[in-house]
Amino acid sequence: MRAGFQQMDIDDTDNILNALGFEDGELEMFFEMNRDSDVSSEQLIQQLIQRYLEIAREVPFNLDWQSVQNAIDSPYQTSAIKPNGTPFTKHDIAKDVLDSFDDILEGGYKRRKSKTRTKKSQKSRTRKTKKQKRRRTRRH
Repeated sequence: MRAGFQQMDIDDTDNILNALGFEDGELEMFFEMNRDSDVSSEQLIQQLIQRYLEIAREVPFNLDWQSVQNAIDSPYQTSAIKPNGTPFTKHDIAKDVLDSFDDILEGGYKRRKSKTRTKKSQKSRTRKTKKQKRRRTRRH
Protein backbone atom coordinates (compact mmCIF):
# COMPACT_ATOMS: atom_id res chain seq x y z
CA MET A 1 0.00 0.00 0.00
CA ARG A 2 2.73 2.44 0.91
CA ALA A 3 4.43 2.18 -2.47
CA GLY A 4 1.38 3.75 -4.14
CA PHE A 5 1.33 6.83 -1.91
CA GLN A 6 3.43 9.92 -1.92
CA GLN A 7 5.52 10.34 1.22
CA MET A 8 3.76 13.32 2.79
CA ASP A 9 0.29 11.75 3.06
CA ILE A 10 1.14 8.19 4.10
CA ASP A 11 0.66 8.47 7.86
CA ASP A 12 -2.52 10.55 7.75
CA THR A 13 -4.14 8.34 5.14
CA ASP A 14 -3.20 5.15 6.98
CA ASN A 15 -4.61 6.53 10.23
CA ILE A 16 -7.86 7.63 8.61
CA LEU A 17 -8.44 4.35 6.77
CA ASN A 18 -7.55 2.28 9.84
CA ALA A 19 -9.92 4.39 11.96
CA LEU A 20 -12.68 3.61 9.44
CA GLY A 21 -12.16 -0.13 9.90
CA PHE A 22 -9.97 -0.97 6.92
CA GLU A 23 -7.19 -3.47 7.59
CA ASP A 24 -3.72 -3.09 6.12
CA GLY A 25 -3.78 -6.36 4.18
CA GLU A 26 -7.13 -5.52 2.57
CA LEU A 27 -5.87 -2.10 1.56
CA GLU A 28 -2.66 -3.48 0.10
CA MET A 29 -4.67 -5.89 -2.02
CA PHE A 30 -7.09 -3.15 -3.07
CA PHE A 31 -4.32 -0.80 -4.20
CA GLU A 32 -2.46 -3.65 -5.90
CA MET A 33 -5.56 -4.54 -7.90
CA ASN A 34 -6.08 -0.90 -8.89
CA ARG A 35 -2.50 0.15 -9.62
CA ASP A 36 -2.90 -0.37 -13.37
CA SER A 37 -5.92 1.92 -13.56
CA ASP A 38 -5.69 5.51 -14.76
CA VAL A 39 -6.85 6.77 -11.37
CA SER A 40 -4.21 8.10 -8.96
CA SER A 41 -3.90 6.67 -5.46
CA GLU A 42 -5.20 9.93 -3.96
CA GLN A 43 -8.32 9.72 -6.13
CA LEU A 44 -8.78 6.07 -5.15
CA ILE A 45 -8.61 7.02 -1.48
CA GLN A 46 -11.18 9.78 -1.99
CA GLN A 47 -13.48 7.36 -3.83
CA LEU A 48 -12.97 4.76 -1.11
CA ILE A 49 -13.90 7.20 1.66
CA GLN A 50 -16.86 8.60 -0.30
CA ARG A 51 -18.18 5.10 -0.97
CA TYR A 52 -17.66 4.24 2.71
CA LEU A 53 -19.93 7.11 3.78
CA GLU A 54 -22.55 6.17 1.16
CA ILE A 55 -22.68 2.54 2.27
CA ALA A 56 -22.77 3.52 5.95
CA ARG A 57 -25.92 5.55 5.26
CA GLU A 58 -27.63 2.69 3.38
CA VAL A 59 -29.46 -0.38 4.65
CA PRO A 60 -28.53 -2.37 6.79
CA PHE A 61 -26.29 0.15 8.54
CA ASN A 62 -28.48 3.32 8.37
CA LEU A 63 -25.87 5.47 10.09
CA ASP A 64 -26.15 9.25 9.99
CA TRP A 65 -22.47 10.01 9.46
CA GLN A 66 -22.30 13.24 7.45
CA SER A 67 -18.52 13.51 7.30
CA VAL A 68 -15.39 11.44 7.57
CA GLN A 69 -14.74 12.98 10.98
CA ASN A 70 -18.14 11.75 12.23
CA ALA A 71 -17.22 8.24 11.11
CA ILE A 72 -13.77 8.38 12.70
CA ASP A 73 -15.12 9.73 16.01
CA SER A 74 -17.84 7.09 16.32
CA PRO A 75 -17.19 3.83 18.21
CA TYR A 76 -15.87 0.77 16.36
CA GLN A 77 -19.11 -1.12 17.01
CA THR A 78 -21.97 0.73 15.36
CA SER A 79 -25.54 1.13 16.54
CA ALA A 80 -26.79 -1.09 13.69
CA ILE A 81 -27.56 -4.67 14.70
CA LYS A 82 -26.99 -7.83 12.62
CA PRO A 83 -29.77 -10.43 12.36
CA ASN A 84 -27.92 -12.59 14.90
CA GLY A 85 -28.13 -9.79 17.49
CA THR A 86 -24.51 -8.58 17.42
CA PRO A 87 -23.68 -5.04 16.32
CA PHE A 88 -22.12 -4.27 12.96
CA THR A 89 -18.57 -2.93 13.12
CA LYS A 90 -16.73 -0.39 11.03
CA HIS A 91 -14.86 -3.32 9.48
CA ASP A 92 -18.17 -4.75 8.22
CA ILE A 93 -18.76 -1.48 6.38
CA ALA A 94 -15.19 -1.50 5.05
CA LYS A 95 -15.63 -5.04 3.67
CA ASP A 96 -18.82 -3.96 1.88
CA VAL A 97 -16.98 -0.98 0.41
CA LEU A 98 -14.17 -3.14 -0.95
CA ASP A 99 -16.69 -5.64 -2.32
CA SER A 100 -18.53 -2.82 -4.10
CA PHE A 101 -15.30 -1.80 -5.85
CA ASP A 102 -14.80 -5.43 -6.95
CA ASP A 103 -18.30 -5.34 -8.47
CA ILE A 104 -17.47 -2.16 -10.36
CA LEU A 105 -14.20 -3.59 -11.68
CA GLU A 106 -15.91 -6.75 -12.88
CA GLY A 107 -18.59 -4.73 -14.64
CA GLY A 108 -21.55 -6.02 -12.70
CA TYR A 109 -22.70 -7.75 -9.61
CA LYS A 110 -20.90 -10.79 -8.33
CA ARG A 111 -22.64 -13.96 -7.34
CA ARG A 112 -23.23 -14.42 -3.66
CA LYS A 113 -20.21 -15.74 -1.84
CA SER A 114 -22.21 -18.22 0.16
CA LYS A 115 -24.72 -20.49 -1.46
CA THR A 116 -28.28 -20.14 -0.32
CA ARG A 117 -30.05 -23.27 0.71
CA THR A 118 -32.69 -24.49 -1.65
CA LYS A 119 -35.07 -27.34 -1.32
CA LYS A 120 -34.00 -30.41 -3.15
CA SER A 121 -36.25 -31.12 -6.03
CA GLN A 122 -38.96 -33.57 -5.20
CA LYS A 123 -38.24 -35.97 -8.02
CA SER A 124 -39.80 -39.34 -7.70
CA ARG A 125 -37.11 -41.91 -7.86
CA THR A 126 -37.79 -45.30 -9.27
CA ARG A 127 -36.87 -48.22 -7.12
CA LYS A 128 -34.74 -50.95 -8.47
CA THR A 129 -36.25 -54.37 -8.36
CA LYS A 130 -34.61 -57.13 -6.42
CA LYS A 131 -33.38 -58.71 -9.63
CA GLN A 132 -31.46 -55.57 -10.54
CA LYS A 133 -30.00 -55.20 -7.08
CA ARG A 134 -28.67 -58.73 -6.89
CA ARG A 135 -25.07 -59.14 -7.54
CA ARG A 136 -24.32 -61.66 -10.20
CA THR A 137 -22.00 -64.35 -9.03
CA ARG A 138 -19.78 -66.54 -11.08
CA ARG A 139 -20.62 -70.14 -11.21
CA HIS A 140 -17.80 -72.60 -11.68
